[in-house]
Amino acid sequence: MGQPKTVVALAYQVNYSTLYRWCRRYDKTKGFKTLERISGSGRPSILDSTTRQKVMKVVLKPASVFGYETDFWTCRRLIQITKKH
Repeated sequence: MGQPKTVVALAYQVNYSTLYRWCRRYDKTKGFKTLERISGSGRPSILDSTTRQKVMKVVLKPASVFGYETDFWTCRRLIQITKKH
């Protein structure tokens, strides 16, 4: 408390409007429970947690480790590597 919202947003590296929305939601309910992340309404994931962890291990390595000229990942590259493994 006591710090301007712009300073807090910069310190936590979040957009000012996001921080403002969080503060407004907290002030309205006086509780942290409403600030918890809720799952989106989009399409459910088809990956289970084990497969998701395996994909993350691949993506966190540079693409050059898998024989590509650059370190950048593209959807096509990721599909090719996951099909191989």
